[in-house]
Amino acid sequence: LEECHKKDFLPFTCSGCGQQFCLDHRTFEQHNCQNPQKAVEALFCPLCNQSISIKKGQNRNDRLDEHIEGGCKLSAAAERRKEAKQKGKCSLPSCGKFELMPIICKQCNKQFCVRHRLEPDHMCGRMNQSNNSKSSQENNTMNNNAQRSENC
Repeated sequence: LEECHKKDFLPFTCSGCGQQFCLDHRTFEQHNCQNPQKAVEALFCPLCNQSISIKKGQNRNDRLDEHIEGGCKLSAAAERRKEAKQKGKCSLPSCGKFELMPIICKQCNKQFCVRHRLEPDHMCGRMNQSNNSKSSQENNTMNNNAQRSENC
């Protein structure tokens, strides 16, 4: 303003008239702005986290309701939440725990919670297959030894 002689190194630019003002005269009312209707406020939708513009004099709740009923990407937000949950879910069907940092088994490449991180705890498929082949080999060896002792 002409009557204000305050030096401001970081002036505010009015969104209504485009002029620059000091901290004391930055609002529409303080500098008698000629175009205050251009002012726009914003809020974020709590469901889809999208920015919603609100014009001066418009009720925030009404505007949010319009957004949710008309263009809210609620399904996209729900899908993102579902994907985030699946990322940390333990692969053991009987366990429903979620971990921020899931542990991936080196044998079966599935993710597990801290409780089921060890191969015996989640009955790792590859471990069971290798154990089955080892036990069948042991059984064959025992059978061969038994046959040899009978032949003697």
